Order: sequence, then C-alpha cells, then structure tokens
Amino acid sequence: MSGNPFRKMPEVPDPEELIDVAFRRAERAAEGTRKSFYGTRTPPEVRARSIEIARVNTACQLVQDRLWEIVRKTPNLDELHPFYRELADALAGVDRLKSSLADVHTVAKIARLIREEYTRKIKRARDPRTAAELRRQAFGRLASTIRRKAGDALRFLRKVQPKLVDLPAIDTEMFTVTLAGFPNVGKTTLMTVLTGSRPEIAPYPFTTKGIQVGYMERPYPVQMLDTPGLLERPEEERNPVERQAIAALKHVTDAVLFLIDPTGTCGYPVEEQLELLDRVRKEFDVPVYVVLTKADLRDLWKEPDLEGEPVYKVSATERTGLKELRELLNDLARGYYSGRDRGHDEGRDEER
Repeated sequence: MSGNPFRKMPEVPDPEELIDVAFRRAERAAEGTRKSFYGTRTPPEVRARSIEIARVNTACQLVQDRLWEIVRKTPNLDELHPFYRELADALAGVDRLKSSLADVHTVAKIARLIREEYTRKIKRARDPRTAAELRRQAFGRLASTIRRKAGDALRFLRKVQPKLVDLPAIDTEMFTVTLAGFPNVGKTTLMTVLTGSRPEIAPYPFTTKGIQVGYMERPYPVQMLDTPGLLERPEEERNPVERQAIAALKHVTDAVLFLIDPTGTCGYPVEEQLELLDRVRKEFDVPVYVVLTKADLRDLWKEPDLEGEPVYKVSATERTGLKELRELLNDLARGYYSGRDRGHDEGRDEER
C-alpha cells in the first residue's frame, strides 16, 4: 500500500451546519417544484404534496449522501497497515473512530427511512395543511436524529479529520531505512546527497519539524525517513502519543542508519551519542548500521571505540564514503525485494 489511506477522507460538517444546509437545499427544491406548476390548473392538494415531497426528499437525501460519503471514503480501520493503524490510534483512538463512523452510518440509514416513510405519507395527504404538517414532522425527526445519534460523532470526526488527512504519505511496501541520531549530526545532509534531491518535509503530528522523506530509486527503490524529535529522548521522557508514533515507525522500518558525529560539533558528546545508539538498538528489531559523519573535519575527528564493529565513514561535504554506503543500501534492498518475491512465489505455489 502506498500513501496515506486517509487522504480522501472528506471534510466533516458540524451537525447544525448539516441540518441548516439540508433545510436550505430543501427550500430551493420546493421553489423549483412550485415554479413548475406556474400556469397550470393543478389542484392545490396535488401541488402541496409535490412541494412537500420535494422538500423531504431533498433534505433527507442530502444528509444521507453527506454522511455516507464520510463512511465510504474513510478507510476500513480493520484493514489498515499497522503503521497507519498505530498513527490513527495515537491521533484519535481506533475504537472511537469506529464507533463514530458507526453512528454516522446509522443516521445515514435513518435519513433514508425517514425519506421513504414520509414520502408515502405525504402522497396520501388529502389537503395542503396535512402535507405541510407531515413535512414538519419529517424535518423534526431528521434534525433530532442528527443531533442525538450523530452530533458527538460528527464533532469528533470534524476535529480529527484534518490530522488524519495530513498523515505522511509513506509507501509501506518499499524498503525503508530510518535515520537516527542526535540533531545536527548530518542526517538531512546525508539524505540529500544519497537521494540527489532535498528531502520532502511531510506533515507528522508528533514532531515540530515534520517527517523528512527521501528516495533512492536505482537500482532498487529505497525510502529514507528522518523523524526529528522522536528518537533522541529516552523512552521514559516521551509522552504516550510519541511512544505510539515510534511504535508505528517500527512497522515500516527495515534497517536503521545511526549517525554519529565524532567531532562533537553537533553539540552532543560522543558518549551520549553511543548511549542513544544502544537505546535505538534495543528499540528496533532490525539491523542497525553505524555511520560516522563529518570525516572532513580531520582536526576534530576522533573515531569512537565501537569494539571492532564495522562502521561507514562519510563526509557529505567532500562526498567521501558515499559509494560504500550506497552499496550497503542496495544490497539490503536487493535482499528485501528478492525475499518478498520468493514469499509471493511460495504463496502462489501453495494456492496451486
């Protein structure tokens, strides 16, 4: 699945706004019906029935269509990729989203039933007064149903819809590398030189700067993510929403590039950076590769003791060490896609 599944979720009306729009649209429909009788000798009761039916049909149909559109264009929460399910749960609560959508769907069905019931009744009205009274009853039931059964749900969905629509467009099927490390260690610069373009800044509701997304396209597609402000602090210092955001991130991360600035010019001692490296390794159940940055600052550069662990030394300024890092990412991506293809082939063999 590629992209934000909530991107097509429509704007949600306030319940009073929905009622007002429905009744105003009904009046326009009534006026159009009234004009259609000009110059005719239609009996008053027939004219009244037609006008009131136009009002009821229009108001109920508008409510039904608007509410059904919200349900239809909101993705099935049980079928979401775990990445987006975690984010939706952190933002709004999946259970509350489900119950709100169920309430909205119920009112859409009730609007249809009101339309059908009162259309039948008005057709049997013997005089204009009875037809008008039945239309008022229909409008009263429609407005009351919206307020009582969908009012809270609509207000809630109206509040969370912009946040859900603005979730980052992450390709959950692409090999994904998450960049980790303290601020100013060179993550954005490295992503820029590896991808050949400035990373996109996508909305992300848990950071002040937004998630940065970059792509390597050849020979294998690689998606690179940097989430400023999420990984730098210990878990006990994160709020519940941030912890859930990181849980979501784990669902799409296939490898981590952890950047260390051996010069200390990032503002964080190497010892603190190594402590963060240990925390990230415990947090992500994927391979973590160490990248030492700013190799061009030779007078300040001092390689940390990583007990013989392989590291990648790069200088984005001098463009050194990038070939080896690209080869690493290509090898990892090749293994990811070939393994996925094998899985698909095995699935087809089982079906056969």
